[in-house]
Amino acid sequence: MHGALRAVGLGAAAGRRPTVFEAATGLPVVETYGMTEAASQITANPLGGGRRPGSVGRPVGAEVRVVDPAGRLCRAGETGQVQIRGRGVISTYATETGNERFLAGANELFRAADVAES
Repeated sequence: MHGALRAVGLGAAAGRRPTVFEAATGLPVVETYGMTEAASQITANPLGGGRRPGSVGRPVGAEVRVVDPAGRLCRAGETGQVQIRGRGVISTYATETGNERFLAGANELFRAADVAES
Protein backbone atom coordinates (compact mmCIF):
# COMPACT_ATOMS: atom_id res chain seq x y z
CA MET A 1 0.00 0.00 0.00
CA HIS A 2 1.63 3.25 -1.11
CA GLY A 3 2.05 5.84 1.64
CA ALA A 4 0.96 3.55 4.47
CA LEU A 5 2.80 3.76 7.77
CA ARG A 6 4.81 0.55 8.26
CA ALA A 7 6.58 1.21 11.57
CA VAL A 8 7.32 3.83 14.21
CA GLY A 9 10.91 4.79 15.03
CA LEU A 10 11.94 5.43 18.62
CA GLY A 11 15.31 7.17 18.80
CA ALA A 12 17.91 7.87 21.47
CA ALA A 13 17.05 4.98 23.79
CA ALA A 14 15.02 1.83 24.29
CA GLY A 15 11.38 2.31 25.12
CA ARG A 16 9.93 1.22 28.42
CA ARG A 17 6.85 -0.43 26.96
CA PRO A 18 6.90 -0.50 23.16
CA THR A 19 4.73 -3.62 23.10
CA VAL A 20 1.83 -1.64 24.64
CA PHE A 21 2.00 0.84 21.73
CA GLU A 22 2.36 -2.01 19.23
CA ALA A 23 -0.72 -3.78 20.61
CA ALA A 24 -2.76 -0.57 20.48
CA THR A 25 -1.74 0.49 16.96
CA GLY A 26 -0.64 -2.69 15.19
CA LEU A 27 2.60 -0.93 14.22
CA PRO A 28 6.03 -2.26 15.18
CA VAL A 29 8.29 0.06 17.19
CA VAL A 30 11.85 0.10 15.87
CA GLU A 31 14.05 1.20 18.75
CA THR A 32 17.38 2.85 17.93
CA TYR A 33 20.31 4.54 19.67
CA GLY A 34 22.32 7.37 18.27
CA MET A 35 24.20 10.57 19.02
CA THR A 36 25.46 13.59 17.15
CA GLU A 37 29.08 12.57 17.77
CA ALA A 38 28.54 9.42 15.71
CA ALA A 39 26.71 11.02 12.78
CA SER A 40 23.40 9.97 14.35
CA GLN A 41 22.38 6.30 14.30
CA ILE A 42 24.62 3.77 16.08
CA THR A 43 22.29 0.81 16.70
CA ALA A 44 18.83 -0.29 15.57
CA ASN A 45 16.45 -3.15 16.03
CA PRO A 46 15.76 -4.80 12.67
CA LEU A 47 12.32 -4.13 11.20
CA GLY A 48 12.15 -7.46 9.37
CA GLY A 49 12.47 -9.72 12.40
CA GLY A 50 14.71 -10.50 15.33
CA ARG A 51 13.63 -7.39 17.26
CA ARG A 52 13.99 -7.38 21.03
CA PRO A 53 11.51 -4.96 22.60
CA GLY A 54 13.28 -2.88 25.26
CA SER A 55 16.63 -3.12 23.43
CA VAL A 56 18.27 -0.57 21.14
CA GLY A 57 19.25 -3.38 18.79
CA ARG A 58 22.43 -4.21 16.94
CA PRO A 59 25.26 -1.95 15.71
CA VAL A 60 24.66 -0.24 12.36
CA GLY A 61 27.94 0.78 10.72
CA ALA A 62 29.85 1.17 13.98
CA GLU A 63 31.65 -0.99 16.49
CA VAL A 64 29.93 -0.80 19.88
CA ARG A 65 31.05 -2.18 23.21
CA VAL A 66 30.03 -1.84 26.85
CA VAL A 67 32.84 -1.71 29.41
CA ASP A 68 33.20 -1.66 33.19
CA PRO A 69 35.02 1.16 35.06
CA ALA A 70 38.37 -0.60 34.44
CA GLY A 71 37.74 -0.72 30.67
CA ARG A 72 37.03 -4.48 30.55
CA LEU A 73 34.21 -5.75 28.35
CA CYS A 74 31.01 -6.34 30.29
CA ARG A 75 29.41 -9.76 30.20
CA ALA A 76 25.82 -10.21 29.00
CA GLY A 77 23.44 -8.57 31.47
CA GLU A 78 26.10 -6.33 33.06
CA THR A 79 25.86 -2.53 32.91
CA GLY A 80 28.71 -0.28 31.83
CA GLN A 81 29.87 2.66 29.72
CA VAL A 82 29.14 2.69 25.99
CA GLN A 83 32.17 3.02 23.70
CA ILE A 84 31.95 3.29 19.91
CA ARG A 85 34.24 3.38 16.88
CA GLY A 86 33.45 3.90 13.23
CA ARG A 87 33.93 6.12 10.20
CA GLY A 88 31.27 8.58 11.36
CA VAL A 89 32.53 8.91 14.94
CA ILE A 90 34.33 12.12 15.91
CA SER A 91 37.73 12.05 17.56
CA THR A 92 37.85 15.56 19.03
CA TYR A 93 35.67 18.48 20.04
CA ALA A 94 36.73 21.99 19.15
CA THR A 95 36.65 24.07 22.35
CA GLU A 96 37.56 27.64 23.25
CA THR A 97 40.86 26.42 24.71
CA GLY A 98 41.70 24.04 21.86
CA ASN A 99 40.74 20.55 20.77
CA GLU A 100 39.52 18.21 23.49
CA ARG A 101 39.86 14.49 22.80
CA PHE A 102 37.15 12.08 23.87
CA LEU A 103 38.75 8.78 22.99
CA ALA A 104 39.32 5.74 25.18
CA GLY A 105 43.10 5.54 24.99
CA ALA A 106 45.15 3.62 22.46
CA ASN A 107 42.19 1.60 21.20
CA GLU A 108 40.58 4.83 19.88
CA LEU A 109 36.99 4.22 20.91
CA PHE A 110 34.75 7.19 21.66
CA ARG A 111 33.70 7.21 25.32
CA ALA A 112 30.03 8.09 25.37
CA ALA A 113 28.54 9.44 28.57
CA ASP A 114 25.83 6.79 28.15
CA VAL A 115 25.39 3.67 30.24
CA ALA A 116 23.93 0.47 28.82
CA GLU A 117 23.35 -3.16 29.61
CA SER A 118 25.55 -5.52 27.64
